[in-house]
Amino acid sequence: MSKPSIVLVPGAWHVPAHFNHVIEKLEDQAYVCVGVNLPTNSRNPLVDGRLLGIEDDVAAIRAAVTNQLDAGNDVVVVTHSYGTVPGTAALTGLSLKARKTAGNTNGVVGVVIISGFILPPDSTMLTIMNGQLPPQYLLETNTTLPFAGPGAINILYNDIDHNEALKAVWKLAPQSYGVNTSIIPDQVAGITGIQNAAVEALREKSVHVYKEIAKSGHSPFSE
Repeated sequence: MSKPSIVLVPGAWHVPAHFNHVIEKLEDQAYVCVGVNLPTNSRNPLVDGRLLGIEDDVAAIRAAVTNQLDAGNDVVVVTHSYGTVPGTAALTGLSLKARKTAGNTNGVVGVVIISGFILPPDSTMLTIMNGQLPPQYLLETNTTLPFAGPGAINILYNDIDHNEALKAVWKLAPQSYGVNTSIIPDQVAGITGIQNAAVEALREKSVHVYKEIAKSGHSPFSE
């Protein structure tokens, strides 16, 4: 039986290179790994007069997943933090069960959620935060949000080697402010029918969930 391809979805500010330690280990085990560059992690998020938002990340993730499905591979999707929002929403209709019903032989067979969250659809991130950006969000020229405030090391990489944490910080990119004002899509619809390591609340939606607790900070893949 062939191994599934692994599509890795970074969170806010993060890029696929943040998964390099994990990718190296997975590739040693003959897994095909695909990192998704989220369009909203950009220094220039204003495109055609609008700010890039969650829907743009959804499209990029879905394209990466369907590319592997079209190649005949099953897929496991790994999402981190904010990446869980578009990363799960992008999977609607792509589960193995749904694709078999449509006459295909492969599909998304698993979702691994790292430090992620399932948010109510049809709202916005800014609304959920009561209209107040956290102190680590620094709004630049009404378009981008670099990581600021208390410091990325203390919040994102507080439990790894300091030099490794510095390398991770240097890779961070600003995030489009449009992520906070665009409509949150339906995440549960995206992962219905897929076994996944997620959060307890999903069980209320009849999604089969496996839960693993790691003694780690927000970014365990950086170790």
